[in-house]
Amino acid sequence: MRSNQSADALLVDAQIIAVTRNNSHAKVLFSSADKLTDQQAKALTSYLSEANSCRPIALEGLGSEKTAVYEDFFKKIDGVYADLIARKITIGVANQERQLLIQDAHMKKLALQSKKN
Repeated sequence: MRSNQSADALLVDAQIIAVTRNNSHAKVLFSSADKLTDQQAKALTSYLSEANSCRPIALEGLGSEKTAVYEDFFKKIDGVYADLIARKITIGVANQERQLLIQDAHMKKLALQSKKN
C-alpha cells in the first residue's frame, strides 16, 4: 500500500508509531516518555488520513462478525491516536496500547475462526 511510503509515513514509523515489522526504532518508541511535537502531530494526522482511506477496502467481503471486530479495533485505535495527537498520552503509551489492541483483535479473529471449525 502506498501510504506506507510517504514522507509522513516514514517520519511516523521512525519517530512515533512502530508501523512496520522489525522496526529498528521500536524499542525506543515503546519506552518513549515524549509527547508529540507540532511537526509530529501534523505528520501523524496526515499519515492517518491516508491510511484510514484504505479501511473500506480492508472490510470488503468480510462477514458481519469479522467486520465488527475490525470496526471495534478502528474505533479504539482512533481513540489512542486522538489522545496522542492531543498530547494526553506519550509516544510509548500509544505504542503499547496499539500493540494490545492489535493482539486483542487478532485473538477475536482466531476465536471466530475456531467457532466456524
